[in-house]
Amino acid sequence: MARQQKPRHSHRVFSAPNFVTSAGTIILQREERRVVVLSDLKASRLFFPKGRMESGESLEATALREAFEETGYRASLIPIRPRHETHPRPLLMHVRSLQPGHPQRPLGQGPTEKVIYYFVGLWDGADRVLGTQLSYEHYLVHCLDFEEARRKMRGPERESLEAALHVFEQLYE
Repeated sequence: MARQQKPRHSHRVFSAPNFVTSAGTIILQREERRVVVLSDLKASRLFFPKGRMESGESLEATALREAFEETGYRASLIPIRPRHETHPRPLLMHVRSLQPGHPQRPLGQGPTEKVIYYFVGLWDGADRVLGTQLSYEHYLVHCLDFEEARRKMRGPERESLEAALHVFEQLYE
């Protein structure tokens, strides 16, 4: 009897109401070797600024807007790209399943996936602007040196940090 082979790829199809596209920026400060992270008042985990795309907005514009809104810092994206491309590329992508009852889950039937594209950005050196968070965002903003961030971050955020620092070290050291 012939052995059945496992499929090489897993495919899932989502209707428009069942996926969310987001973008974020891992903001690095070059001279002092710091990274900007957030923490929620309710939880102690550290994370990077990110949020949903607005209608007609590019991934890059979303990443920069969300970084500024949530942290008060302006950044410019590091041009991570093959030589033939002219715009910055995301460093990586996370996919999260949003369970029923999750506040970010859109209305609709079936599973919901949140796709988050992360870019790497450099802080422009300007002072932090206060009062940029939306009324429902209650995040604390932290500027941690690279090693402290490595010690404190966990899970996908830690993996994202390591990828961003690898790019940073290749470009600036």
